[in-house]
Amino acid sequence: PEDAGQEGTASAPIRSKKPIIKVRTMSEPEPTWRLGTLQMTNWGTFDGAGHVLEFSPSTTLISGAPGSGKSTLLDAYLAVMMPGSRLRFNEASNETTGRNRDASTGQRTLLSYLRGKTGEFRERGSAEKRDKLLRGNGVPTWGAVAANFVNDAGGQFSAVRLYFVGTAADTDSDIVKVRVTADTHVNTDMFDKIVTNRGFRREDLETHFPVKYHTRSTEFDPTVQLRLGIGTGGEGSEALILLSRIQSGKAMESVDTMFKELVLDTPETFERADNVV
Repeated sequence: PEDAGQEGTASAPIRSKKPIIKVRTMSEPEPTWRLGTLQMTNWGTFDGAGHVLEFSPSTTLISGAPGSGKSTLLDAYLAVMMPGSRLRFNEASNETTGRNRDASTGQRTLLSYLRGKTGEFRERGSAEKRDKLLRGNGVPTWGAVAANFVNDAGGQFSAVRLYFVGTAADTDSDIVKVRVTADTHVNTDMFDKIVTNRGFRREDLETHFPVKYHTRSTEFDPTVQLRLGIGTGGEGSEALILLSRIQSGKAMESVDTMFKELVLDTPETFERADNVV
């Protein structure tokens, strides 16, 4: 900034040697964030590297035949943004048959996505069904999803979830989950350079990439929500849960059901009654 108390010519203004500090006034709106790209490595049928979905600043339409990966894309976004303990994949899709669902529950799971389940088969002479997998069949595998955001002031921010699936992993709870954020866009394919047969080391992540490591979801989730301006007063998680219910497109049988599932929280009395029983 120019020194207010000094004079200068138009061709050679006198400038302060102090560092320039941008101060946002109360009248200036906060920059608006939008999803710029969604990148997936080893997620569902998006096998290996090079899977980047770019979003228009205005509107993006995702279309395709059944089984082409529309729900897989939406679920990748949910996996990043939803609070860890509240993650539920596309409910409307879960109600239909499909190739990448858990055999026992019929639901899409982190494990089925990370191993790239494409169906089931029976070996000749056996009645037991086995999973058809794109990866992780008897060996460890890993996957990553990055939601790369941009704002109208040119700022960048990324929320990234990394997963390591050991050979013996049997449920989602067996998956090693890593959470990082960055003030730049992150290329998930690059993590292949540092993954080991035991997963990801924090030291390697912070040394080779400009990321901040978050030990727990209770640290990662508020960081992402605060940065993107999701929710107020710590209600970001509830806002995202409501959004996920709406975008699932699940049919509502009545107005009563709609309010119970999309608007109202579960009464605390239900939990108290369960505890009493």
